[in-house]
Amino acid sequence: MRATCFDPAAQAGLAELGYAVIPFLDDDAIADLEAVYWRLGPAPGDPRMTIHFDFQSDSPPYKERVADAVRPLLEPRIDRALDRYHLFSPNFIMKWPGARSGFAPHQDTSLVDESQHRSVTIWCPLTDTLGGDHGDNGVLRFVPGSHDFVEWIRAHDPGAFAFPGTEQDIIDRYGVEVPLRAGEAIVFDHRVVHFSMPNAHPEPRLVIAMGLRPEEADLLHYRRDGDDDEFDVYEIDDDYYINMNPFALREGVAGYERVDRVRMERPVVTPDDFDAMCRRVRDVDASHSSPTRVNADPFCFRCGTQENLVSEAPRVEHGNLQILCVSCDERFRAAAAEPLRA
Repeated sequence: MRATCFDPAAQAGLAELGYAVIPFLDDDAIADLEAVYWRLGPAPGDPRMTIHFDFQSDSPPYKERVADAVRPLLEPRIDRALDRYHLFSPNFIMKWPGARSGFAPHQDTSLVDESQHRSVTIWCPLTDTLGGDHGDNGVLRFVPGSHDFVEWIRAHDPGAFAFPGTEQDIIDRYGVEVPLRAGEAIVFDHRVVHFSMPNAHPEPRLVIAMGLRPEEADLLHYRRDGDDDEFDVYEIDDDYYINMNPFALREGVAGYERVDRVRMERPVVTPDDFDAMCRRVRDVDASHSSPTRVNADPFCFRCGTQENLVSEAPRVEHGNLQILCVSCDERFRAAAAEPLRA
């Protein structure tokens, strides 16, 4: 697997820990991106009480306007930081103030053939995310080295996690916060476990995030075949992230060709196994504990209501896990039935 970052120190951190901090935006670029966000406004349907990713929106025109506006600002900076990586999904991520804006420990979905390639995100706050004595407005936290703990295809399934039963320990003991000044960025491997707590500040926290793949790697979508360890593989493109959203994806991948079918057994990792894996990377302070829940209660991730939820997913105390209400669920099922291409 070839290098991702030009800077040797950043590449070493990415290889060893699964993430690295890099300089990315100057003050002018920060101001330009903030202006884009507020000119276009929050995404249609954003309930303004949770954490909202542009990819969640069911408005392709909005997402297309965002992509068109931010690509010229981001691509030259990506080319200076990363070696031949293609930007396929630029996203604003808004974490609104309040107790419902946390996001549970998770790994991002598999987007390339990870036996050959590394896909990454560059995550860059447009305001300081310092944590510690400054208070937590959504500083990103990682489990160092977790990108190398197991091999598994991570299909798009918000309820699936390679390390079930470890979520609270991750929050209390294994997560390491990575404070950033506005314009600094984290480049991280999509396999690394990461999460963030609710925004306890009075002001919203705005981030620009970029999904990136090596130029030579095909962009893929993996879909689990029922409960088996079988995965259908679809080759997708940049438009996929404009036209689709994570809720509609539960119904399939309309308009894209299935190119393969692969099998990979889900790893069995106990909490004790996970603890041993973490300790191989760094010392873990067993006395450290600050038990808390990522989100206080179940709610519809799309509109924010607590009424008529489709289900209360297990482990809800560790994060919302993208629960929907009946109305939003029906809306996304209907949208998913429409083909993406004529």
